[in-house]
Amino acid sequence: LNRSPNPSIGDAFRHAVEELLKMAEGIDFNLAVETVPDKFSNERYPDTSEVAEFVNSFGSESLSVCFDVNHSNLAEDPVQAVRNCAGLISNIYVFDNRGVTEEHLPPGEGKIDLPSVMNALDTAGYAGPLNLECHLPEYPDIKQLVRMREWAEKILSAGNS
Repeated sequence: LNRSPNPSIGDAFRHAVEELLKMAEGIDFNLAVETVPDKFSNERYPDTSEVAEFVNSFGSESLSVCFDVNHSNLAEDPVQAVRNCAGLISNIYVFDNRGVTEEHLPPGEGKIDLPSVMNALDTAGYAGPLNLECHLPEYPDIKQLVRMREWAEKILSAGNS
């Protein structure tokens, strides 16, 4: 979304989404607006309520929200952020941070209460993909990958009990 206080940038972004959405609807394609991080370089932070309002304003089933857990944790309560976007989420990115900057840590290595976020997503009716977006300092070894898979299985099975 528009991170600038300049309304003309927001108008240009909206126009670009309108044009992309025309094409997306014509080919039965889903276009997703990602929740953005609150970074020091941003001039302003469009929170998840604003993202949801923007997506809803188009009234199109071909436009949705890509919910980024790490991004939402930097400026909002991610559980409330899920609630703000309920019914609009088509994809999620899951990784962790310590609440200060976007770190892309493996789940469980930061401060995000990921089980609560997963529960909120389940309550909101989300049943789509879960993308682990971790930036590891080196190529992961099999033990790291197994730990991440086991984490995801544990969290997902806890939500189904």
